[in-house]
Amino acid sequence: MGTAKAFNLGVAAASSELVSFLGDDTEVPPGWLKTLVEFLLRHPGTAACDAKYLNYFERDRIDASGGAGRMTDRFGNVVNRGGGERDDGRYDVPLKVSLAMALFDKEVLKEAGWFDEAFFAFYEETDLCWRIRRMGHEIWYVPQAVIFHIGSATTSYQGKGKMKTMREEFVFHFHKNRLRMILKNQSGLDLVTALAVYSLDVAGLSVFWLAERNRNLPVLLRAIFWNFRNLRSTIQARKRVSATARSGPFIPYIGFWRNWMGQAAHEGGILLKWLRLTAGRGNETVRNPT
Repeated sequence: MGTAKAFNLGVAAASSELVSFLGDDTEVPPGWLKTLVEFLLRHPGTAACDAKYLNYFERDRIDASGGAGRMTDRFGNVVNRGGGERDDGRYDVPLKVSLAMALFDKEVLKEAGWFDEAFFAFYEETDLCWRIRRMGHEIWYVPQAVIFHIGSATTSYQGKGKMKTMREEFVFHFHKNRLRMILKNQSGLDLVTALAVYSLDVAGLSVFWLAERNRNLPVLLRAIFWNFRNLRSTIQARKRVSATARSGPFIPYIGFWRNWMGQAAHEGGILLKWLRLTAGRGNETVRNPT
């Protein structure tokens, strides 16, 4: 069925004015929902709110896949603020963000066109919130509400070592949906730029996976071809998207190349530190022979 369709069925069955969505890999403390509802009702123009997501197993650490407020760049990449960091109070101020999942105004959700069921899973809330923002509504992060999240419990499996590996079907939907979301929601020069950046991200990831002999490279190509085959459907969905100009907030580019260069710089720094320490020990050995 997919999460997008499941969410739509839930919304259709709900009789309340507000609707909340939780995964089966979450746990919530008392009062979390009341906090979100009160915030939304006190702030006219707010269509959705999100909580602070903490790691289910390390409850003093911000969850890497939920974060403390989620933001997007204009190329469809998502960053989870504070992911993996200690929950030391730095992210305890409410903030206008790009997307939410915890609580929605049901009427606004319907006006925005519900969740896109072609997404199946991944980016369905990002796409929906993009449309909601284009309608002129605000989305807020409310840190006083907390959700404990296991993270990747459904989409990944435990590979060799301690690293989790994303299942192939979700690798497919992840890359398929990012491209569909860009085609649906961006326009003009921003659309051209977003497609160019997406292509560069795909090229970089393809080279990386080819070098690593990663079996997900054919899955990535299949995700791209899906968008070619379903371009007519995407264009029809694009026509239904509101054409208003308000679509922020966006943050600077956070895609493959920035992440790769950041990781390379980090690992390079570790290597340089190790070489300096090794050289220092060598000098000490020369000065103080045993």
